Amino acid sequence: MRIALIADTFPPLRTSGAVQLRDLSREFARQGHQLTVMLPAAELDRPWAIEDFDGVTVLRLRAPPTKEIGYVRRTWNEFVMPFAMLRNLRKSPLAGQRWDGIVWYAPSIFHGPMVSALKRESGCKGYLIIRDIFPEWAVDMGLMGRGLPYRFFDAIARYQYSIADVIGVQTPGNLAYFNRWRRRSGRVLEVLQ
Repeated sequence: MRIALIADTFPPLRTSGAVQLRDLSREFARQGHQLTVMLPAAELDRPWAIEDFDGVTVLRLRAPPTKEIGYVRRTWNEFVMPFAMLRNLRKSPLAGQRWDGIVWYAPSIFHGPMVSALKRESGCKGYLIIRDIFPEWAVDMGLMGRGLPYRFFDAIARYQYSIADVIGVQTPGNLAYFNRWRRRSGRVLEVLQ
């Protein structure tokens, strides 16, 4: 299968998310799938860069910076990120590529527009891996109330959920949060192994 994996972290970063995605990409390759990992890359001076990582194609797409900047600018840049990535994907050698499946990783909650476009163009299904449920965890931690910023982020997250055919969550405790989502026919919710 030809699979696109969309995320915002991957080696050489050493975050826990990057390690998880490295392991996932190696498993896809081990099973014989043709995997392309697509990542935003603020440091690029050109629209795209392709590299090989253990038999996996990694496509870095220029996008605005989202790390180590203020909250307002980060929110704006994350909102714009999928559109910038999609525009630069269309300039890359992989423009027009059709996929058998799209897998994407949250965080970030903002990949929805890019995933939606790729699913539509390819006529394929999408699998969302949710590592944490934002903005809910921010409310639970007392970092955010349920005011206007919460409603904005919640709308973005719900859009992302709406385009997923399957959602994989980290723990059984996360299943209850998605009870309403999985009522629609054809949707699958599962705990990641």
